[in-house]
Amino acid sequence: MDEQEIQLRRRENEERAASERARILQLPYLDTRSFEDTIPLIKDLLPVEEMHKDFILPLALGGGEKHFQFMVTSQTPRSLIEKMRQEYIDNGERADFFLISNSAYKTFMLRYDPPREIIYDDIKIAGEGDSETIASVSKTLNEVSSAHNRNSSNNNRNNRYNNLNDSNNKNNNDFDNLDGLIS
Repeated sequence: MDEQEIQLRRRENEERAASERARILQLPYLDTRSFEDTIPLIKDLLPVEEMHKDFILPLALGGGEKHFQFMVTSQTPRSLIEKMRQEYIDNGERADFFLISNSAYKTFMLRYDPPREIIYDDIKIAGEGDSETIASVSKTLNEVSSAHNRNSSNNNRNNRYNNLNDSNNKNNNDFDNLDGLIS
């Protein structure tokens, strides 16, 4: 079995587990695999920080007869879902929430908050007394250092998602960890 097939099976198992969690939590399940890389993102409905903190993503804008739609995971606090539902009702709107897998969440978050791309420039070796080249090299090294620090933060965040996925893959049938969504 090659790596791609292993990943496909792992994702299939995770989606099956998410579907079962959705049934238990009485939330509609949404399998995003067919559109998660191509659907247009709703950029201004929720701040990226809130998406990270609450494991919630906008799916569709609403208004009038059309419902606002959000994607949530088993880590999304149930109290947040209920609070948002009530806020939309209080404003004469409706909001629907769909449970997605952690892999789906991670895929969307990489689109909403992609890691910074590092671009390396060629560095010329300075001759004696060439202060312009030395200043240019120093500036480039500082930029590389700053980019490295930003990517380290993104890698830490990605590791958190990977650990979340690993944990869910190991415990596909363990629903004791769903306190955040069970009221």
